[in-house]
Amino acid sequence: MKAFYINLKKTFTFLKEVWTLIVKNKKWWLIPFFILLCMFALMVALVGGGAILPAIYAIF
Repeated sequence: MKAFYINLKKTFTFLKEVWTLIVKNKKWWLIPFFILLCMFALMVALVGGGAILPAIYAIF
């Protein structure tokens, strides 16, 4: 369980760094891509990866 929290903390640190990069450099056009990336990551995490791959392939 401790490893889960350490991994979660690293993930949130990465997201915070990306958000800071977007705001500091005023790259507002990156926000839709960032949101889309987060949605795909959440989908893969919730489904487990295997069943979602054909759906992602069909989108692209």
